[in-house]
Amino acid sequence: MRNVNDYIRQLAILAFILLVSIIFAGKALMDELPPKSEIALAKILSQNIRIIRLYPDRGLIFDRFGNILAGNKYEYELYAIPANIKKYMNEQDIVNIINLLGVDSAQIQKRLLRALRTHSVLYKPRLIDKYIPAHRAAFLQEVLYKYPGLYFIKRAIRTYPAHSAAHALGYVGLVDSADIKRDHYYSLNDYIGRRGLEESYEKYLRGKKGVTRLWVTSNGYVVGPYLNGKHDTLPVAGKNLITTLDLKLQKYAEWLLKDKPGAIVAIEPKTGEILAFVSSPYYDPNLLTGRNLSKNFVKLVRDTLFVPLFDRAIQSDQNPPGSTFKLTQALIALQENVINTKTIFICHGGFHYHGINIRCHHHKPVVDFYYSIQTSCNNYYANVYRLLIQNPKYANQHISYEHWYKYVYQMGFGHRLGIDIPSEQPGSLPDTMTLTISLRKKNWGFPDVVHMAIGQGKIGVTPLQLANMVTIIANRGYYITPHLGKRIGDSVLHFEKHYVSIDTSNFTKVIHAMSLVFMPGGTAAFSHIPGLIACGKTGTAQNPKPLGEDDNSIFVAFAPKDNPQIAVAVYIEQGGPGSQTAAPIASLLIQKYLFDTIRTPYLYDIRLKNKNIFQKIIKREHAKKARYKN
Repeated sequence: MRNVNDYIRQLAILAFILLVSIIFAGKALMDELPPKSEIALAKILSQNIRIIRLYPDRGLIFDRFGNILAGNKYEYELYAIPANIKKYMNEQDIVNIINLLGVDSAQIQKRLLRALRTHSVLYKPRLIDKYIPAHRAAFLQEVLYKYPGLYFIKRAIRTYPAHSAAHALGYVGLVDSADIKRDHYYSLNDYIGRRGLEESYEKYLRGKKGVTRLWVTSNGYVVGPYLNGKHDTLPVAGKNLITTLDLKLQKYAEWLLKDKPGAIVAIEPKTGEILAFVSSPYYDPNLLTGRNLSKNFVKLVRDTLFVPLFDRAIQSDQNPPGSTFKLTQALIALQENVINTKTIFICHGGFHYHGINIRCHHHKPVVDFYYSIQTSCNNYYANVYRLLIQNPKYANQHISYEHWYKYVYQMGFGHRLGIDIPSEQPGSLPDTMTLTISLRKKNWGFPDVVHMAIGQGKIGVTPLQLANMVTIIANRGYYITPHLGKRIGDSVLHFEKHYVSIDTSNFTKVIHAMSLVFMPGGTAAFSHIPGLIACGKTGTAQNPKPLGEDDNSIFVAFAPKDNPQIAVAVYIEQGGPGSQTAAPIASLLIQKYLFDTIRTPYLYDIRLKNKNIFQKIIKREHAKKARYKN
């Protein structure tokens, strides 16, 4: 009997030693396991670990001079652990929490009830409310001990203190399932850059999330850090983005377009850096932040008359360039030796050829090369285009067209330029196959494409492409990919340099002609800038007359003539002649940038102050609706 008792005693001692060993081994294993395995095991052994994601500050966005375009403000999100709140929460608790939050009671009540009624993943945190201001969170924090299982997470929310450059910046919104599937960095309720620079530089701006793990009691009370914070990580803030924008110039450009649909793009020629980037109508980027983001987004989307979310600077690619395209035609014709600066065409009010009639402006009948650009002679460039397409050195007109097409493509038309924001459109520049299909005949020739001579017909461009074209001319034959990003963190951003197959001497000739545009007798003489030799070209693009719309007003320019500092394209939809609306805007913008003052304030007072195109469009729409009713 004694042997049996001794045996039982020995077994008990061995069992105790084994149990203690298992406990210490388990603790050692828990200490050594990687975070994911550790969490999984912890969930099996108990449900007393709360994992809290720590969100980084989003990188700031600055203009070229250090002015903040996009910053952060701190708000809070309220989460609930269903398993904890199920043990005590009642209807009165829900009412109290809603009152403390001071927000939409129906939505908060719905989320809390959903958390209370869940029967699965009881320990997974559920979002109850977000965009809670700091003062509200502080008020609720004082009584949060009464509600075990509820806790706050601090979040950096975007704010745009400059209230400017919405189309360039984009906005920050919630991720969707596609975002999460595409990039495992994201999880439910994370934010992601949408549109503009926020989207393009998202991976740099977003930073890196951290994590902290807490021991909590079964009732949801926090005991302390899990394993003394051994596996916790701090969030890493996103990198700051320095842009190329000049905030002062940007705001002035927006002011000039405040009641006019269209776009302005201004570029520093030598670098390709975009100084101003405006699409009108524009909006305050703060509309797409915080609690009212979704509601404001819907309002902007539903504005189908002006479509404020549409980025006209890079998306309105079906608009014709009008007479600004004559600059490209001139360069190609000089390079192909079909004309020289002494080439003369007689203009009797237009171009007349095999039943084709293109009207021209009132000017002297004898037109040479320089005068053709100064006065924007349609007849001259229709003849120039005829010489290019019917060039006898090529086997047929299709081959001639293909050579012409290559030059135009090099000048930045018919393809995306590669600006560092999304949704850029390529424009319209039909190749020979496209023309054969669209014209429905194989033997098409010059008469079928003649209107492209003056920037009408089948060619469509974006304002960015026009600004890039005049940049190429200012640089005498090259451009650097237009861009808005200058530096991300400590890294300087670099963009590709592109050359065109046109001799520098030919650019010199076109530039001299462009300088005459601002001189007496030129189409933009009224917009002349005292004390400055600027170079420009007006354009007027026709709209379909049955719509009752005015022509589009276009102007491209750069200044000074030598060592250019700024190149500008202005495209005003339904703005009338290029000399009347677009040219004054470009002139004022150049003055603002180069002199930080306006030498010709009368330009705004006489040509722009009372030109409210938005109001005109609204009246026209009301008249249309009235006709339909009758």
